[in-house]
Amino acid sequence: MKKVLVLLNILVFVVTINAQVGINTSTPSSNSVLELNSQFSNGNYGGFMPPRITEAQRNSIPVTTADDGLIAYVSFPNGDRCLQLYDAVGSTWVSIKCITTPVIPVTVFFEPVNSVTSSQLVTAYTGYSNTAPIAFTKPYYSTAASVNNNSPSDATISTASGTGNFYLQSGANRSFGITGIDLSSYTGTFTLSILVFKSTTTSTGSELVIEYNNGTSLVPLSITDLPTGAGTDNMWYERTLATNITNITELRFSVPSSNGTTFRIDDIKITNP
Repeated sequence: MKKVLVLLNILVFVVTINAQVGINTSTPSSNSVLELNSQFSNGNYGGFMPPRITEAQRNSIPVTTADDGLIAYVSFPNGDRCLQLYDAVGSTWVSIKCITTPVIPVTVFFEPVNSVTSSQLVTAYTGYSNTAPIAFTKPYYSTAASVNNNSPSDATISTASGTGNFYLQSGANRSFGITGIDLSSYTGTFTLSILVFKSTTTSTGSELVIEYNNGTSLVPLSITDLPTGAGTDNMWYERTLATNITNITELRFSVPSSNGTTFRIDDIKITNP
């Protein structure tokens, strides 16, 4: 009798390990080894949770060719998370899908010029948001650009700050510069953007000469064309001048003597990354 019971137990065990397995279901698919039903007995629903590990923990797994297809949900030091599969042929982990942590730019330099009560030369004005070692200079020509008041009717961009701005024209006020910018405490690259105002309908902004010093040499920048035609004059426009800059120590803005358009520059911003 005992031999019969032992035999029956063995048969049941063999049937069990060869049958389909169902979780939250008593009728798993005949084509599946394992079927997970997302609905619990109380009517609520759930999902499948793969093993969650860090990149270091994943690297400590002693994977072999027998682990081809091993899956894990891996978190990385930069905040990214990836569902990964081990490729034994290539001896590497392959990302099936990654969730990238959004990069939020940090403003590392911002000059809004603030509010100006009367027109002054760039080199004489003292109401800047940035102070020494940052200096406001006249890099070209006989007279520096001026810092002017911006009337409320010109404030067509809601993000513009204050009422002051750098004023460039073809006469004496043709250039200004910003020196002493120090980005050495930041890593990665930088983006440079400005607000720019033009006084004519025909200008695309190409008359503006914009340069930055990367610590070694001056690098020219171009502005994305400003719109032309009726209603495009006496308006502010937001423009990104460059991205992926590795360093900025100085900025220069100027216009040629033949320029027939008055420009205003405001809210000069450097962000990282």
